[in-house]
Amino acid sequence: MSRVLYDQKQIQSRIKLLANKLNKEYFNKELTIVYFLNSASFFVIDLLKYLKIKVNIIPFSFKPNLKKDPPVFITLDVLESLENKNVMLLEGMIITGNTPLYLIEYFKSKKPKSLKISAIGIKSKLINKEMKVNNFLFDFDNEMVVGYGIGNSHEKCILNLIDKN
Repeated sequence: MSRVLYDQKQIQSRIKLLANKLNKEYFNKELTIVYFLNSASFFVIDLLKYLKIKVNIIPFSFKPNLKKDPPVFITLDVLESLENKNVMLLEGMIITGNTPLYLIEYFKSKKPKSLKISAIGIKSKLINKEMKVNNFLFDFDNEMVVGYGIGNSHEKCILNLIDKN
């Protein structure tokens, strides 16, 4: 039986807090947001509503590689230079952190001035100790979280975060 973990009002409240933090951190600076199309589309749209800083947004897409080396196939890459830019990666859910760790190394090769990652949710009990998530809205336990861009195609469209168990 599914249950609502966080409704739209709670999600928006957390996004506003993150936006306020970023507005202070990047005051008088430009922030380049690279958002993962497969999980962070709702996140970036809502975050942009509250940001008062100069922002450049870039979509990025990948799919898992079942052979595990490399762990992902990039299906939509960043075409503009990220060199010397403040870059924030936006992800949906970080469970173990293995894929984001690979992608962080990938983006470091593009020589940004700074590189950080923010996520809708993390599972801190399962996350790789090397994975440093700079900002996250929610920390989950064993819930099977869907909604707000996370899950399969029809589940992604639910605007709440739901425990599918």
